[in-house]
Amino acid sequence: MSQYSLQLLSAEKYLEEFEDIIIYNFENHLMQKRFRVGNGVENQDELNHALIFSNILCTDNCVLTKYIQDSIDGKLQNPPKKKSINKLIETFSKENNCTEEQACEATLFWTESMW
Repeated sequence: MSQYSLQLLSAEKYLEEFEDIIIYNFENHLMQKRFRVGNGVENQDELNHALIFSNILCTDNCVLTKYIQDSIDGKLQNPPKKKSINKLIETFSKENNCTEEQACEATLFWTESMW
């Protein structure tokens, strides 16, 4: 084998190609998500292939690749809030027989609160 063919088949070369694919798809994903421009990820299978093999070939810290994968998969979304402040104020005003304005102005002490 010649030196040129060894350079084409090296792990570093494949890793660079996979990183280019990941970065290209992530930029498309961000453009679609934030600005509604483009189609987002064009080929999900190609992206998954690149992510899997970049994780296999990566020998350094691969936090950025994992962050990109989690972002595209939607794992970084903030969970919905359980209760809003309006419902808490409404509940407090019903329990203490007062208006919502009075509930907002009420001062609570830890010693007086019932658990």
